[in-house]
Amino acid sequence: MSVILKRMTLGDEAVFDRIAPDVFGEPIHPERMRAYLRTPAP
Repeated sequence: MSVILKRMTLGDEAVFDRIAPDVFGEPIHPERMRAYLRTPAP
C-alpha cells in the first residue's frame, strides 16, 4: 500500500468537503480553514 502526502493550500478547500464529519474533533470552520491555508509553510 502506498501513501501520498499533499500539502494543502488555498484552492484545496473543496477537498475538506469530502471528509467524514467525525474525522476531526470539531467541525471544520471555513474561515479558520482559509486562514490556516493562507499561512505559508515553513
